[in-house]
Amino acid sequence: MAQLQYASVGPLAAASATNIRTASTFAAAGLQTLNGSTVVSGVAVLDAARTILFTFAGAEAGLIITVVGTGAGTPAPWITETIAGPAGAGTVASLLKYKSVISVTSNQLTAGTVSIGTNTLNYSGWIQFDRYAKAGVAVQLVVVGTVNYTLQQTLDDPNSTVNPVAPASVTWVNCADATVVGATANMQPLWAAHEPQMDDLTMPFLGPERSSWQYPFGDLLRAGATLSGGSDWPVSSANPIEGMHVAVNRVAPEGDAEAFYPEQRLDLASALAAYTSGTAYVNHLDDTGTIAVGNLADLAVLDRDPFEGPSAEICHTRVEQTFVGGRRVFAASA
Repeated sequence: MAQLQYASVGPLAAASATNIRTASTFAAAGLQTLNGSTVVSGVAVLDAARTILFTFAGAEAGLIITVVGTGAGTPAPWITETIAGPAGAGTVASLLKYKSVISVTSNQLTAGTVSIGTNTLNYSGWIQFDRYAKAGVAVQLVVVGTVNYTLQQTLDDPNSTVNPVAPASVTWVNCADATVVGATANMQPLWAAHEPQMDDLTMPFLGPERSSWQYPFGDLLRAGATLSGGSDWPVSSANPIEGMHVAVNRVAPEGDAEAFYPEQRLDLASALAAYTSGTAYVNHLDDTGTIAVGNLADLAVLDRDPFEGPSAEICHTRVEQTFVGGRRVFAASA
């Protein structure tokens, strides 16, 4: 069962352009004084995780400000980012959301005054749903009072050991409704081709429109879904090379039929990723699926580089050796 998690933003304190640092120049490079109304013992403690605003009296070419603080959550994570000086007077907002600001340092003094404060926005902490839940997960949003709000989702994971994304680089997507989906498509590409069962049974039964909805690997990838490669073994081949061949060509290995909805083809790199890092991801195996320092040496040695030849010959690729955890478990006969 999925675990229920709650995030509350609570009432929001009034915005202030100077509640972290009042307007004054940076007299020298290095650690800058925090002296706003939210500062206690040198640390600005905010009412909630909020973006912070830097207000500049003028242009500050070459200025780099480093902010260190904590974000939302228990325990509160340490976060840091850099702010570049603007080309003219105005404000620059942080990308991250700070519950506290511990230090602000600069690489140089400033020509004009700089103040640091908060804006009118508030944010809940991140909610990561139970990754092992088998049931569908929905979001219920309860709003008290008159509030403008946006529900967002992301497929990026700063804590991933396979493909971590820095918090400042996370791509957030506004949800049109209360549906939040981080989808992984476990695909069986070998079926995505013209063959007697498809042509004589399945497509006549479904009709033209619904037939075109089958195996939409390209659309899934373009929509941001994670792809995981698999098979329907033992009722079809378990050979991932044959699955990749069909994913790329939409034609059965050694087949000569026209491509099955060719707009849903994958490029070879995406098909290979589905059968390696994608399969590791969907099985929660963060220490395999990619070749990286510290990962398990789960490797397959091929007789050719499938990227070098025509896509119609991907299915001719053969495995010469297989290693699991660094130990060779298969070697093709000479």
